[in-house]
Amino acid sequence: MKPSKRSDTLILIVIIGIGVVGLGLGLYSLLAVSKTTGYVSLPNKPIHWHPHLEIIIKGEKVAMPPNMGIGTSYSGSPFYDSMMDMTNMHTHDDSGTLHWEVMMHAPTREDLYLGNFFQVWEKTFNENCIFEFCNGPDGKVRMSVNGRLNNEFGKYIVKDGDEIVIEFK
Repeated sequence: MKPSKRSDTLILIVIIGIGVVGLGLGLYSLLAVSKTTGYVSLPNKPIHWHPHLEIIIKGEKVAMPPNMGIGTSYSGSPFYDSMMDMTNMHTHDDSGTLHWEVMMHAPTREDLYLGNFFQVWEKTFNENCIFEFCNGPDGKVRMSVNGRLNNEFGKYIVKDGDEIVIEFK
């Protein structure tokens, strides 16, 4: 018995409907994850990125230490790469350009936290303090990334070319 044209059309409509619902749910879950967990697409290969960091304390710009993270004196750091003889995040000069190099594997979220740089630098940075300057009557810590206020602080996932500004005012 040959199926009717009407049943063929009904089957086609059901298949298309299921596909549309599945696509909609997939997009919704992606957007929901993006809003609630800060979804970031991670590269699947090693990286060499250059975010820029500016720190301003009570109106005064803080110079980045040159060659911070470079050399065997950092070999005790969990971010030290013995092949490069430096940590995955380091400076070459005082310009504020950070060199974020994860060369032995594709980076994980944990490899890209801004707080890692401060751990290598052995300085305090979180939602309450930058260095010894902590939220209180003298000021408050604020962070912006690419001109937009950001409240992730040490858990912010650095991206190539980011312009990060941390202020205490």
